[in-house]
Amino acid sequence: MPVRWHRFEPATFDVGRETVALDRSVRIGLYNAERSIIDAFRTRRSEGPELGNEALRRWLRRRGAQPAKLLAMARRFPRAEGPLRSALEILL
Repeated sequence: MPVRWHRFEPATFDVGRETVALDRSVRIGLYNAERSIIDAFRTRRSEGPELGNEALRRWLRRRGAQPAKLLAMARRFPRAEGPLRSALEILL
């Protein structure tokens, strides 16, 4: 599968971003599950809606999944919030 680059608003770069230590001297930034789901909904026009819907279904099956937390984060991403809320209403 080819790599696709997406440019997002710089102000949202750190939303949902966590730092993970690979060893004592190397740390990388990764987005948490909630942010990854939101990004899948944000790119639904280019990547297809299935990516976000499947990610959301899998996330909801995880212990500790908090839809309210996901929706709170989604408020920072207006293009994703509505479709994500609709998908949650169907799945819950």
